[in-house]
Amino acid sequence: MLLKVALHAHTVRSDGTLTPNELLRRYAEHGFDVVAITDHDMELTDEDLARLTVPDGMLVLRGSEVSYRELYWQHVGHIWGETKLLRILNHPRRYGMTSDQIARAVRDHRFDAFEITNQGEYCPQFEGLTIPRVATDDCHYPEMMNRAWMLVEAAERTGDAIIDAILAGNVEIVTRDGPKPGPRRG
Repeated sequence: MLLKVALHAHTVRSDGTLTPNELLRRYAEHGFDVVAITDHDMELTDEDLARLTVPDGMLVLRGSEVSYRELYWQHVGHIWGETKLLRILNHPRRYGMTSDQIARAVRDHRFDAFEITNQGEYCPQFEGLTIPRVATDDCHYPEMMNRAWMLVEAAERTGDAIIDAILAGNVEIVTRDGPKPGPRRG
């Protein structure tokens, strides 16, 4: 199944401007099937998840954007499936990283993927990397929403299946300008 996925979105719980329910409603208006709420250095609790008003058909993944001390406080996305964790090197372009530095960081720190977008802007200088990639809009306020996303070909609508698909490269990177290079293997 093909799913429109956002894996990097913030709410008023950290530095976003929307409540979790407002964020989910607005992503649903843009046709998203899956949204991970990734507030800084915190994740949704079971109680938080139970209080959410989730739009029909949407899957909400638990996430967090962690300040990673071992890499000079670089931000790392943590996305939880039912039993799996996806660790993403967030916004390497913002930190001035080269492709070689990204590859080294992913290898040395055991990240699973990296963001090939910077707040929704595609970073073609990283196309040569064979590491799994994700596209995000890094939404902090409504105008940032729906700038970049992934179309993920997953076996089913579960967090673990989405993580498996991302790791297998069954992803199409899309921005407002259209699809980007790289096959969706699905």
